[in-house]
Amino acid sequence: MRFTGGRHIQRLEAGWRSFALDNALRLGDGCVFELVGCDGEGIVFRVQVLRAEIPASIRERAGGYTPSSAIVLD
Repeated sequence: MRFTGGRHIQRLEAGWRSFALDNALRLGDGCVFELVGCDGEGIVFRVQVLRAEIPASIRERAGGYTPSSAIVLD
């Protein structure tokens, strides 16, 4: 997966689909990206996938498709 960005905007780009498929991500799962290294070659993250089983009634009501309707995992 590729991380790109400058001072104001950072994002994950190419490879996200493969990452999601390889890790069997599903709606409601959360990912924690921890920066563990950075050099002239690139940036290295340690990633934790948090599996969440959210009941369908809550998931449908909560959305989770935009920042304003994000599903927050505590």
